[in-house]
Amino acid sequence: MIETFAIIIALYWLISFAMLACAYQQTRSMQGTRWFQKSSSGRLTAYTWMKFAPIIIMYNAMSLLGQWYFKAFSKGQKYPLTPYAISDSVSVVASPRLTQTGINTHLTDWLRSPENNKPSVCYQIIVVDLAAEISSHVNKVAMTPKDTVSTPVHYLYLPLLDLQPLSDVVLKDYIDLFERIDVLIQSAETEVLIINHKDKIEDGFITLINFHCVMGLSRSIGVQVLYSLYCGTLTLYNYQSWLEQHYPHAHLKDTYLSQSLVEAIANYQSIKYSKTPL
Repeated sequence: MIETFAIIIALYWLISFAMLACAYQQTRSMQGTRWFQKSSSGRLTAYTWMKFAPIIIMYNAMSLLGQWYFKAFSKGQKYPLTPYAISDSVSVVASPRLTQTGINTHLTDWLRSPENNKPSVCYQIIVVDLAAEISSHVNKVAMTPKDTVSTPVHYLYLPLLDLQPLSDVVLKDYIDLFERIDVLIQSAETEVLIINHKDKIEDGFITLINFHCVMGLSRSIGVQVLYSLYCGTLTLYNYQSWLEQHYPHAHLKDTYLSQSLVEAIANYQSIKYSKTPL
């Protein structure tokens, strides 16, 4: 009876990892949604748990390790999770998947600025979930006390598998994600303009974009770099020095964040903005 049970467990692990191997063969990451499905609140579905429970349990353990890692090193401010401003009204930060305590602490720091102390300031949070193997912390952001966050929280999901090169993803998937972020930023600004009945937002409008993965060492930082290149904030000539300065702990080898992908995003940005009328 014990032997039969052990065989069943072994077969389950074998099938689960065989399906994961099939998922890694996909060259278009958005197809990963049929492998690692999530709800609109960023939670892995019951069907996904049935397929990948061993992998999900392992990555949840890695997530806890990531929390300890950043907590231990952040005491000396060696690896602070600090938002990077890509414009006057948009800041971006890459992080691991955070706990409720981590969310409370970091949001207080992330949203603390002179503009936020003004009574009529408007801001929103966009959580971009890149971790296919675990649930997102977006629901924890929504549960944050209202005195810390009284803002719309938007959730976007681009399933990326651990250690799979970012160049395995079709360029259009990245562009679609970045354009969806742009739409959320522009629509929120427009809504504020309509509410205020003004030509401009005098007290400022802030959008905080949080890219997160499991450990906050590769996927989230890599896609933040791509988004900054897309926005024109970083260029082909300074993104590596920027990485060394802001994310010295990042695990972004050339085989993971390829030069060809960086050039493709940067060239798309150049083409996009070259079409803008002067």
